[in-house]
Amino acid sequence: MSMPIESSTSSQCDISIVIVSFNTRDVLRDCLLSVYREASSLHVQVIVVDNGSTDGSPEMLEQAAPTIWDSSRRADGISYS
Repeated sequence: MSMPIESSTSSQCDISIVIVSFNTRDVLRDCLLSVYREASSLHVQVIVVDNGSTDGSPEMLEQAAPTIWDSSRRADGISYS
């Protein structure tokens, strides 16, 4: 599954959405699909702050929506929320 719209950088977006997540892979996927479905012509920036999920949420984001900034992808492995 791939998200239909790429996230914009903050300098060119109409709205930024921050989602805090912990072990909510399926809910997070549904939420992101809903955001992109309803965004239509808006340039949307999505930031997901993951609190150390072990249910596959980070992997789902990496595969389905690689343009979304995910805090779990930090090089030092530290995630903040």
